Amino acid sequence: MYLEGIALAGLIKKSSFALLITCVSLTSAYADEPFWAKYIPNFIRQYIPGLATDKGTTVFGPASYNNVTLATLEVMGPTSLVDVKVEGQMNIQGPLDARDSKLNNLEVNGPVSLQGTTVTGQTMINGPLSLDKKSSLEDLSISANEISIKDSTLNNITVRKANDKSKKQVITLEGTAHVKGSIRFEQEGGQVVLRDTAKVDGLITGGESINSNHKKPV
Repeated sequence: MYLEGIALAGLIKKSSFALLITCVSLTSAYADEPFWAKYIPNFIRQYIPGLATDKGTTVFGPASYNNVTLATLEVMGPTSLVDVKVEGQMNIQGPLDARDSKLNNLEVNGPVSLQGTTVTGQTMINGPLSLDKKSSLEDLSISANEISIKDSTLNNITVRKANDKSKKQVITLEGTAHVKGSIRFEQEGGQVVLRDTAKVDGLITGGESINSNHKKPV
């Protein structure tokens, strides 16, 4: 009985020490968050906007974030971002609306609207795209019939075949829109509509460019 008591006391001390280490780790990991946030486990934190997790953020359903930095972001549903920075991979299965944000390696299955947003790395979209308010992309790979780019810059654009091949694939560039590289349509018959001072520095293959009054530019 005496030996059993000693063993039990030792076990209690070890458990207390482990609990103390866990609390310290939680406190240091989430020092910039509200005091109550450190008690929220990762599998619940992922469903609370504004709370990052150690392994990134995954949400099943609609997600809305404002003024937060995330390691990675994966959402199975509509996503709204305002003043958000995502340092790693992004995968969105649903519509995406991002404003004044900095994103990285973006992949979306659904309509995309980016305003005042910068995306570094590769951008891959399956759905219509609206780019506005001095947004910036590097290389874009997209499958869509409607692509609108206003007052924004990109490097190269690859327009993949769309599901509805009966519709013409049209890229509209207006304002100060600037494609620094080339535009390639995998499906023949694409159009690049140039308005205002918009321009394309490189070649347009698989389609043609027209100006706003539907005349080929000189």
